[in-house]
Amino acid sequence: MASSYDDVARVMNAQFKTKASTEAAALKFQAKHGSNGQGGGGKDRYRFGNFANDDLPTGRDKNKWLIDTGNRNWDMPSFNLMEKTIRENLSAHGPQVPMEFSVDGLGGQKSHAEVEEVRDPGTGALVSYRIKIHCRV
Repeated sequence: MASSYDDVARVMNAQFKTKASTEAAALKFQAKHGSNGQGGGGKDRYRFGNFANDDLPTGRDKNKWLIDTGNRNWDMPSFNLMEKTIRENLSAHGPQVPMEFSVDGLGGQKSHAEVEEVRDPGTGALVSYRIKIHCRV
């Protein structure tokens, strides 16, 4: 399962690398999913697989990605935390800080995610997120 995740992680890392690129991506996110990512007004509610799906080329990898991000393949509490973190970060009133994604094959029976807040040691302010995706094997 890691190959489609590797491709998406590479694209998302470029998209969310800096504060400026994350703010630009947040505008795209809000245009697609509403100001808070919950949809409404003709916009779809944010879901990780569908948002990241935009960045994959059409074909087999795109289809595999949509299957891999389905509920039956994930530990749902960690998946929900990852979605919530991304949604809140990219929402109109979110911090819109950079996010770094990494992928490995250590997921076991179900994929799971770890979300780490990175804070400025001097001020304690949130400066970024590290999101580790552990793919199922």
